Amino acid sequence: MLHPRTVIPVLLGDHPPGEVVLVTAVLGSSAQRARDAWTHAPRVELTDGAVLVRHEGLTRRLPLTFPQDAR
Repeated sequence: MLHPRTVIPVLLGDHPPGEVVLVTAVLGSSAQRARDAWTHAPRVELTDGAVLVRHEGLTRRLPLTFPQDAR
């Protein structure tokens, strides 16, 4: 069951052939807290072999791994 104001995030776009990395952020909160939170949204940087997520002075490195068959 979904709340009447629920929004399901969707990524749309055209991408050239090859590898593409899509990054999205999802926030669940009250209306006012959500507005306040997105005032300082996380920043994302794609580096060699990882995604860096920076938010409020913290950085989290998320390694990109691919199954051998996928490459």
